[in-house]
Amino acid sequence: MPSSPTLLLSLGARSRPVPGTKAAPLIRPQLSKEKIEGCHICTSVTPGEPQVLLGKDKAFTYDFVFDLDTWQERVYSTCVSKLVEGCFEGYNATVLAYGQTGAGKTYTMGTGFDMATSEEEQGIIPRAIAHLFGGIAERKRRAQEQGVAGPEFKVSAQFLEVPWPRGGKAGVAGPWKLGSPPGLREEPWEPRGVCK
Repeated sequence: MPSSPTLLLSLGARSRPVPGTKAAPLIRPQLSKEKIEGCHICTSVTPGEPQVLLGKDKAFTYDFVFDLDTWQERVYSTCVSKLVEGCFEGYNATVLAYGQTGAGKTYTMGTGFDMATSEEEQGIIPRAIAHLFGGIAERKRRAQEQGVAGPEFKVSAQFLEVPWPRGGKAGVAGPWKLGSPPGLREEPWEPRGVCK
């Protein structure tokens, strides 16, 4: 199997990606609650550069940076679309979102399963599923038009969410010992929506 490109969507100000990954922090818009409580934004993006400024004196440079007003479509087309297209050539792809609680992982990945979500607000997972199955249908249609046998596809996907205990940090020993992660379990899958 060809090597697996990885996109690391960092939803915090700091990250040190593993070699071979692309890092793309997204600064999410403030929540209504944060606005009401008078919270202020402490990050900014350097215009024309893939750089996040934290406060006034700390700068972090990445492969891509998405500011507060970035639409979900731009995040997908810039970072994920090519990974999905690579799947049609036999490559595996991984998209990883990480960050502290409230950083915007669920919003970015689109795993909140809010049926009222507009098409513009759809996250990475619903877009990738539509892209993948749309691409499969298109390739089968083209083969049929050309009078050749249609390609066969085997699709497998994994979704893993690792909850970290309050006070713990990802990658740092929590209340369990290093080397023995918290128990993982597989949840039964239930369809929650329909891809168009």
